[in-house]
Amino acid sequence: NRRAGKSVGVGIYALQDYFKYGYQTALVRRYLKDFEDKKKQAMENFWKKAWFTCLKYGYIDGLESHELKFDGHIAYIDDKVFCYPIALNLYNDYKNNMFENVHTIIYDEFVTEQATRLKDEVFAMFNIYDTIARSRDDALKTTSVVFISNIISNANDFHAELGIDRELRIDTKKLIRPQYGYCVEIVNNEVAKEQITNSVIAKVMQKSETGRKDLGYS
Repeated sequence: NRRAGKSVGVGIYALQDYFKYGYQTALVRRYLKDFEDKKKQAMENFWKKAWFTCLKYGYIDGLESHELKFDGHIAYIDDKVFCYPIALNLYNDYKNNMFENVHTIIYDEFVTEQATRLKDEVFAMFNIYDTIARSRDDALKTTSVVFISNIISNANDFHAELGIDRELRIDTKKLIRPQYGYCVEIVNNEVAKEQITNSVIAKVMQKSETGRKDLGYS
């Protein structure tokens, strides 16, 4: 759900992996324009929040002596590449690229109500994974794909393709299938959820079919 710290949390883990193991990351968006749009600056917005959170709470020792920079939509730490940008609509263009040290692939905003989805989005994502993971013999153990989004429904292209929409336990909002290699968790900010549910407007919304069905007010 919104403002639950999903992107920052994943960013913190990726930064810790970089400083501990030297692992790089790839940030995925649908279109190249998502990185180029000056109003969005997807790469900078994503990593600055995680970086400053690590500085504030001391999650990475000595981080203040390092520098996070951006150039050509690529994120650098101390002049070394930390995170590559990947546009799904250009997945064929990456087939000859070498991502020898990318261990985490992050697809931020993989469910959207605004952007036009790709017709072959799942196919494109699988191809990106294959391109990155095949660079290493230990790909099975060390290459992770993390999907992050605010969603109003569990029904989406990726869940449907993998059968997750049928298997997700609504009572726990969590699904782990290690034999298939995926784990799904829907984060709930319980404090915010309680305050929202007890608000005047939420009590009005509870009486509507939309409120009960899509927003979970029951």
